[in-house]
Parts: sequence; C-alpha cells; structure tokens
Amino acid sequence: MENSDTRSIDQSSLQVSTDNQGSLDAIQHRKLENISIKIRQYYNTFIKFSDTEDGRIVIKLSIVLLLYYLSLTGLLTQLFSVTLHDYVYQYNQQYIETASYDSLRTLEVVGSIKSILTLLQSLSGGVSFIVDIDVQLGESLSVINDVTDQAWKVSLTSVGATKALSLIHETVYSSMQPALVSLFLLLGLSIALVCFFPEFSRRLERLVKTALFIVLFTHLIVPLSIYATAKVSETHFHSEKQSVHQHYSELDRSLPQHKDHGDLKDQVAAIREHFQNNLTKHTSNTASYSLMSIKHLLYTGIEFIILPIFLVGIFSLITWQIIKRHAYK
Repeated sequence: MENSDTRSIDQSSLQVSTDNQGSLDAIQHRKLENISIKIRQYYNTFIKFSDTEDGRIVIKLSIVLLLYYLSLTGLLTQLFSVTLHDYVYQYNQQYIETASYDSLRTLEVVGSIKSILTLLQSLSGGVSFIVDIDVQLGESLSVINDVTDQAWKVSLTSVGATKALSLIHETVYSSMQPALVSLFLLLGLSIALVCFFPEFSRRLERLVKTALFIVLFTHLIVPLSIYATAKVSETHFHSEKQSVHQHYSELDRSLPQHKDHGDLKDQVAAIREHFQNNLTKHTSNTASYSLMSIKHLLYTGIEFIILPIFLVGIFSLITWQIIKRHAYK
C-alpha cells in the first residue's frame, strides 16, 4: 500500500514539474517574441528616420564623429599603417634604395668611359682631328663618344630621379594624423551647419572635398604609384637594366684606364693606339653601342618619368571622380 502511494506521489510531482517547465518555456518564448518585436519596431523606426533629411544628417554626423575620435586617438592611423602603409613603405623603400644604387653604379661606369674620351678631346681637334687622319677609326670613336654623352645625361637624370623619389617617399609617409583630424572636423562642421547655413556649408563641403583629395593623394595615390612602378620595374625592367650596365662595364674594361697622374700626351697616344689596334672590334660593335644607348634611355624614361606620371594621373582621376560622386551621397 505504501509503495503504491509513493509511486502516485512521484508521478504527481513529475507531472507538476513537467507543467512548470512547460510554463517556463512558454514565458521564455513570449519574452523572446517581445524582444524580437521591439527590435523590428526599432529597426523600422530607424529606417523611417534615416529616410528623412534630419535622419540622414544625424547618421552622417555620427559616423564622422566616430572617425574624428578614431583619428584623434591615433587608432585610425595605426589601422591604416598595419593594413597597408607599413608593407608598402618597406617595399617602396627597398625599391628606391636598389634603384638609386643601380643608377649610381651605371653613372660611375659611364663616367669612367667619359673620362677616357675626354682625354681624346684634349688633343687638338679631339675626335674630329682623328676623323681627318683615319676615317674608319674616327667614325667608331664618334659613335662611342655620342653613346657616352647620351648615357651620361641619362644616368645623371636617373640618379636625380631616384633622389627625388626618395624625398617624395619620406615626405608622404609623415604622420597623417593631423590631416585626418582636421579633415573630419571640417566634414563634421559642414554636415552640422547644412540646415542653418546652407551656403556656408556648401563652400565648406568643397573645401573638404579638396582636403580629402590632398590627403588621399599624399598618403595613398603617391605611395601606390611608387609601389606599382616598383612592381613593373622588378618584373620587366630589372634584367634589362642589368644587361645595359653589364654592356657599359664591358666597354669600360675594354678601354685603357685613365690615370690621374701621368703625362697627358702619353695617355692620349696610348688611347689612340688602343683604338687603332682594336679598330675591328670597336667598329663591329658600333651598332651594339647605339642600341645599348637607346635601351638605357628608354628604360630610364619609362621607369622614372612616363610610368610614375601615368599612374599618378590615372589614380588621381579615379579618386577625384569617386569623391565628386559619392562623398556626400
């Protein structure tokens, strides 16, 4: 009898527990439904508010204030540095150092050749005098002289270009935190004053667009242009430039070395004798010398002048069009 009563009590307790659990689940479900309904209501209210003019102003101003805070604390600059700037900076720095070293090496070799030919110029009449004596020898020397003069100018230009790139590189990587702080401050003012001073806000908007372009130009367009130039140079020009340098070095080694101390007439006579003894070799290589000069001019012009200007122009045009179309949409 007692066992039967005990089983009955246990079953009743289990039933009560099950009913209580069901009630709790139902309450929890209703709470979740209420929360979901409130979230939908808030979302719908936000959508309706964002469709109004005041709502768009508030949303824009909130985003700008957040960006202003991030730039003021330096977090935005750090994020930009970690994601892009540090890698591009290191790659560009390595490229500029390598390009500068290669340009100086070529300039030194060409300078050595030029010093030897300068000795011939010190002779009465120079190369023209030799042309009168030996037409074939003179033609060969004229080609080498023209090639050397051209190579000297091109090499000097490339050295100057790498120095300019290095200066620009260091300048654009200065801290952009003050620029970002000023930019977002002006942007916030232009948005906040649009309802009270619309004409002043429009003028401020144009100023902000210009400032935004300047910031992007100095800290994004120029570094990416240098980076793209470095990639193209590494892929297409590096081996060719090394080949040109090697040809100049071979020409330099084939000539008698200039001595700073020694009789000038004796050195000129030795150089003239060398060319006469190696007339066939130099004459057969005149076409190669000319081609080498053309390659040197072509690669230097493309790498340090044409390609950077083209990339900066294209990136600037695209950036400005994006700013004009979407900055205040």
